[in-house]
Amino acid sequence: MITLIDTSLWIDLTRRKSPQSLRQRIAPYLLDPSAHTADPVAFELLRNALPAEIEFLTRRLEALPRLPSPVDLWNRAAKLGQNCRKAGHTAGAIDLLITAVAVAHQAVIVTLDEDFEKNGKIVGLEVKLLHRPVGGGG
Repeated sequence: MITLIDTSLWIDLTRRKSPQSLRQRIAPYLLDPSAHTADPVAFELLRNALPAEIEFLTRRLEALPRLPSPVDLWNRAAKLGQNCRKAGHTAGAIDLLITAVAVAHQAVIVTLDEDFEKNGKIVGLEVKLLHRPVGGGG
C-alpha cells in the first residue's frame, strides 16, 4: 500500500506549538517505507515555509519517494472538483491536486485535514485521518 503524506502532517511536525504527543503520532507515518510525497504537497508546504525551515523541509521531502504527477493532473483535479461540488462539497484547489495524484497511484492519503475525508468519500479514495489531541496538551 502506497501512502501519500499530506501537507498537514509536515506542518504539525515542524510547528513549534504542536504538542509532542502529536509529533510522536505523526513520525511513524513519515518513516514508513510506504510513505511518499507529491509535487502539490511540496509546493503547498514550501510556498509558505519560513526561511529557517526551507532547507530542513526540502531535505525531508527529498528523503521520500515522490509520486509522479499524471500528465493530465489539472484536468483530473478539475473533474474531481466538479464531482465534489455535485455532492455538495467545495474542495480546495491544492487538495484536489493532491487527491488527483493519490487517485492516479491508488495511494492512501494520510492527513490531519478532514476535507480529504470528504473528498475521499466522493471519489472513492482511502484516507487515513489522524486527529490532533484534545486540549492541545503534549
